This record gives sequence, structure tokens and C-alpha cells, in this order.
Amino acid sequence: MVHFPAFAVEQCADSISLKQLLSYAAADGAGDLEKTDFMTRRMTYLDIRGSTELRGNVASLYAPEANISPENVLITATTSSACTLPTYQQLHDVPLSFGVKVSLWKLRPDNGGRHDVTELESLLNKETRLVIINNPNNPTGQTISTATLRAIVEAVKAHAAPGCVILSDEVYRPLFHSLPADAPEPPASILDLGYPHAVATGSLSKAYSLAGLRVGWFASPRADIIEAAALRRDYNVISVSGVDDMLAARALGPNARRQVLERNVELARGNREILKSWISSRPGRKEIRWTETQGGTTALLYLGEGVDDEAFCRRLCEEAGVVRAHSTSFALA
Repeated sequence: MVHFPAFAVEQCADSISLKQLLSYAAADGAGDLEKTDFMTRRMTYLDIRGSTELRGNVASLYAPEANISPENVLITATTSSACTLPTYQQLHDVPLSFGVKVSLWKLRPDNGGRHDVTELESLLNKETRLVIINNPNNPTGQTISTATLRAIVEAVKAHAAPGCVILSDEVYRPLFHSLPADAPEPPASILDLGYPHAVATGSLSKAYSLAGLRVGWFASPRADIIEAAALRRDYNVISVSGVDDMLAARALGPNARRQVLERNVELARGNREILKSWISSRPGRKEIRWTETQGGTTALLYLGEGVDDEAFCRRLCEEAGVVRAHSTSFALA
């Protein structure tokens, strides 16, 4: 029997309203909803795999070298569908629930949560068929540089099964707010590297502040993977809401998404500075450790020996109205 453990934690960028979304979309020439067929369109199943406009806008998120066309994109009802740890719970618990052997590639605080490709190589073998990464990482807020992504691809080619898929959860991409000064460029998508067995997932819920539109996507140069995913999806959600699809297409227009991301980068930088200031001002602050975040909207704090992190989080919520997740939410306790 398949068993799904209780889901522990959820978080996203500060949401925007429908009014804000439509004002951003106006910069892309999107007309008044009442002057389109939005109000007269029949509420039946529309484009099962996602409208051509929405899939085209998703495809445009990736570099030309990725060769991702609308046919390489499948629209889903959000993206929750060897794995890094800590990371988003579903990335390791869903495979485990189906009896898959999962090896955990652990990010260690003593090296700043960086992705040690040598350690990944030690976990790979000729039976490894799927490697899952999370970029930017949730909860550490660390990013995987383009150079490290290339090293991951080469490690998979050398040590994993032929045709091993690299699945990159990129729901916080491209919310890169505090990259190192010497970073030559924002990290690439896994699709941009030209690896033929790559899959990227994305969503409007996180970086784009539209969790109320239950829209995500699944993109890959491999047509057989898109077809297999579409076939299985027919047994559960069939398609996303036609209303969500139309609004999502507007959200991912080039000018609309630029404005949303500019807003969210500014918010993330401001909140990061608040957290950084709090850490530096605490009595006994040497006990509080973190690796300063680079992307996304999450951070991972180490509060020191003897601190009951669950009690701390409860008190913070009750007394200050600030919600935090304790370590057991990420299998770290």
C-alpha cells in the first residue's frame, strides 16, 4: 500500500492580487478581460496540455540553447508531483512512497550548504536512473552555479545509468536576489545546458507570487517523458482550469513577469536584511549560524546547542506573529 507522510511545510513569495496581475499584464498589450472572449468562453475542458500561449511563454523562460518549444512543455496543477537534503519534502517522500531506493545528497552547514559534486559521485551507480536537485534550494536559499550544474551533468554521464534523468525543481527560479559579487551570471536552468535527459519543473506559486492560480509546468527536450507525464496526468487532474490558464499566460508575458520579479527580488532582499540584522543583534549571537541566502524566499538557521527549535518556532508565532518551520519539517532533527 502506498503511504504518504503528513506534509510538513509550505511557503511562497508574498502573493499579488488579480488587480495587480492585470495591471502588470497591460504592459504586454493584454486587453481588458471583458473585451476578450474570457467572459463568453464556455467553461469546458480547454487545451488539455495547456494553451499554446501559456506553453509558449513558459518555453521563453529558457535559453535558446535549451531548444524548448511549446511542445516540450506540459502545464500542470502546480509542480508538486539521488535527492538533495534538506529540500522540499515531496522531492524525496514521493519516490519513497512508491518503494524507490533514495540516496540523500546532503548539504552540510560546515561548507556553507554548497553542493559537493564529489559526494554526489559517491552516491551514483549504474542503477541510478533519476537525480533530483532543487535550485534555488528550499530551505537553505543556496543556489547551484552554472559551473556546478555542468559538473553534475558530467558526473551523471560518467557514473549513473545510461539515460539517467536529472530533474531540477526550479520553482524559486529566477528569484536570485543576493548572488555573490563574483558570480559571472545568474545560475542557468538545467535545460539550458543541453543535457538531453533533463527535466525542469516550475510554478507560479513561488517566485511569481500567484499560488492562488494552481498552475505549474513540466519541461523537457525528451518528448517521451512529456508524453508519459501527460498520459498519467489524464488519470488525475486532466487539465488545469481554463481561467487559471488564461491568467497564467498573462502573468508570464515578458513585461508582466519582469515587474513581478523586480517586486519580489526587492521584497526578498529587504526581508533578508531584516533577518541578518536580527541575527547580528542577538545576545550570544555566536550560537546562531546561517549561510546567507542567495535566492528564493527561505533561509535555514542553526540556533545552537540545547535550543528547542519547535518551542522557539511556536513562541515566535504566538508572540510576534512570525511563522517559521522547525527542523523536523526538513528531516533535520
